[in-house]
Amino acid sequence: MCMNVTSKPNADSKSKAAATFAATWQYPMGPVDQPVHAFPNAKLNTTDIPIRLSNLSALNFDVAWNYGAGNDKPTSTNTSGLVDAEMNANVCIDMFLAADKAVSDDTTKSDYEVMVWFGAFGAATQPIGLPAGAVDHHTVNGTTFDLYAGANAFGQKVFTWVADQNTTRFVGEISGLVNKLQANGGPQTTAWLGYIAFGSEAYSAAKNVTFSVTELAVDIQAVSA
Repeated sequence: MCMNVTSKPNADSKSKAAATFAATWQYPMGPVDQPVHAFPNAKLNTTDIPIRLSNLSALNFDVAWNYGAGNDKPTSTNTSGLVDAEMNANVCIDMFLAADKAVSDDTTKSDYEVMVWFGAFGAATQPIGLPAGAVDHHTVNGTTFDLYAGANAFGQKVFTWVADQNTTRFVGEISGLVNKLQANGGPQTTAWLGYIAFGSEAYSAAKNVTFSVTELAVDIQAVSA
């Protein structure tokens, strides 16, 4: 996998703006129990987290991305080209939470993984819990998400919100997607949110494909004292 990152100057100090980045990759199909080969991503590195859910007032995301066949950065998402490349991948926010603050940023030791999928390509790209069907629904700024739930190989509870269509441009406040999990066996208000990243889980592709992120900003707001 080849990943290129370009720094973004003059970012607003309150809104955590990431560098734009792109990743070109090609992988064979992996085993069913471990289908993801790589996760090219931008991980939030800030003292704003870990944050207890009871103290989280808002979690704002502003993101623009595209996927294309070949080695060049795509300016739009050409689904037919990705089908020709036999690509299986998603585009998502990945978050980890735990009752113990000390392990809330650990992707294998935390209690919960919460994902928000903005894109899903290929029949092999399936959220954990898909066979059981969606257990809830929620709409954020015009985008409707279906919730799937299950457990991964680490024994973590995994909750995945999947957009009802590929959404390459999204601006919205997503704390409601996290808070709504309380009614579905998910993290309670005492849990700590310690890890936030945005990227693409690369499952497989028969030809080179390129994932490009041209806008990414995150704004975490805490409850006023």
